[in-house]
Amino acid sequence: MEAVVSTQSTGSNLWTIGWELSWLIWLSLFIFLCAMWCVTGSLLLTLFIDLIAFLLLMYVIMNWPWLQRKFIFTNWLLQAMQADLGLEQPERFGLVGGVNRKIGQLGCWYVEIPSSQTVVVYCHGSSGTRGSDYRVELVNYLSQQLHCSVYSFDYRGYADSLLDVSEMSQVSVVADARKIIHMARLEHSTSKIVLYGHSLGAGVVCQAAYQLSEE
Repeated sequence: MEAVVSTQSTGSNLWTIGWELSWLIWLSLFIFLCAMWCVTGSLLLTLFIDLIAFLLLMYVIMNWPWLQRKFIFTNWLLQAMQADLGLEQPERFGLVGGVNRKIGQLGCWYVEIPSSQTVVVYCHGSSGTRGSDYRVELVNYLSQQLHCSVYSFDYRGYADSLLDVSEMSQVSVVADARKIIHMARLEHSTSKIVLYGHSLGAGVVCQAAYQLSEE
């Protein structure tokens, strides 16, 4: 078995809280900046107030772990809309040739291409579910155009992956990815395994690959 890691980062960083926690912070600050400019009529005063507000927000986030999780693991964005559509029927989302599976308590779509010797484990980004339109399009491309078998799953706390969401962390999402990788290795012991991570998933696959390389 050969393993390959592929990542696609869009600026979301699982390991660093820092100054780029979420686009939501920047959007909120932009709105606040515009509002304060209208109220004060002074750009300099507005920038000063905005800076103070930003530093206070960073202090609150850095000292409240549960709030950090809300910004990093944005499973609450678009979640309610998609969870009710029925992920157990992947064809309703436009997935071609896929079946719904439960791997442990993790919800997973699996597309098998019998003639393929390449298997992709796809780790998605921080919001939505495996049923998001562009994720379905990616899986269809990997399976129908590149002829790869694909595992596309949701981390705990996302969609129908019913594990304890209070324990969501770097450790937990990597553990979830490793569970899917383990299943892929069991079912495709002679195939090349490709770990594909997008956005937050890029950090997940890198850490999972590193851990596996050390074993």
